[in-house]
Amino acid sequence: MAKAKTTKKKIKIPEIEEKDIKKTTLKSVGRPSLKLDSEQIKQVEIMAGLGLKMDDISLVMGFSRRSLYHLCDRDERIMEAIKRGKAKAYSKVAKTAYELATSGKHLAMTMFWLKCQQRWREVHPDDNSNSNEVTFRTKIGEKGQIMSETTTDNKTEKDEL
Repeated sequence: MAKAKTTKKKIKIPEIEEKDIKKTTLKSVGRPSLKLDSEQIKQVEIMAGLGLKMDDISLVMGFSRRSLYHLCDRDERIMEAIKRGKAKAYSKVAKTAYELATSGKHLAMTMFWLKCQQRWREVHPDDNSNSNEVTFRTKIGEKGQIMSETTTDNKTEKDEL
């Protein structure tokens, strides 16, 4: 068998001038970028204030948790809305707790407030504690007033709150 001869032809490429090139815009590939408008950001703030987690907020808004985190990275207004919503809720709860604690009607709330804010703690008689330790006791008097008793080194002080 004889081999077929192939010939290579040189192709001449015409020169193209800059004015002949059409300027085209590249279309982005993939999904369009996700953006939240001001109304949606307000919804995110409200949901964060109600105590919803990032998973729940993203579920309600209709996208993944990962997308919500990406949105927070791209748009600082979203993360600020989440922080603002939580702060508003915490301040409302703290205000209510303070009002209950100082009203004199809710002894348990008063004790809880003092334990959290003033680092009070309950001391039991069977505790092996130092003699320099301070003991606080709170009780309701005969007329419904809250009485406070402080004991330090076997010295007792009584106050009416």
